[in-house]
Amino acid sequence: MTDIKKHLIIVAHPSTKGFSHAVAKVYKEAAEKKGGEVELINLYDEEWHLDFLTFENIKEDFPKPLVAEKIREKILWAERVIFCFPLWWFDCPAILKNMFDLVFIPGFAYRYDRVFPKSIAKGKLGPRQASLFVTCDSSKWVYRLLLNPMKTNWIVGRIWFCGFKLRNFTLFDRMLFRTEKEKESFLRVAEQVAKH
Repeated sequence: MTDIKKHLIIVAHPSTKGFSHAVAKVYKEAAEKKGGEVELINLYDEEWHLDFLTFENIKEDFPKPLVAEKIREKILWAERVIFCFPLWWFDCPAILKNMFDLVFIPGFAYRYDRVFPKSIAKGKLGPRQASLFVTCDSSKWVYRLLLNPMKTNWIVGRIWFCGFKLRNFTLFDRMLFRTEKEKESFLRVAEQVAKH
């Protein structure tokens, strides 16, 4: 899949003025300028609202919200799925984690193959690509020391687990202290990912 034409951007930031939304906007414009089709999901929009996952018996009453099915359809349509979110409490916002719980379910995102004496998970969403743009307020070196588990969780536990091919994992650090010029340079990074 060399020339990506269909892009799905999933943004998880409550403020439309947040930098995650700025990244999504620049990515969208760059991909469209190159002739791509872009769909954007803001998880905080009422249209994409998902109640938090609850059930008593997973086999009998696992929720099947229509919104989750709509997101699955968009994921199947896309050739690249882009996640834009801030780093909160060493992970993504709860609204994005909840979306994974409800959307990336067995049978859709992965399956378990029985290989004696164990079972092995196999991702079903390949050969789609995944891009991550993550913002944080601390320095990058702090997150390199402390957040390798978070990065591993995203790359192995979500991206590869579902069969995606990782396109990029980009961390924009020290956002609280960045000048407008520095933020512009970050946006150009997102633009370049969209173009290539």
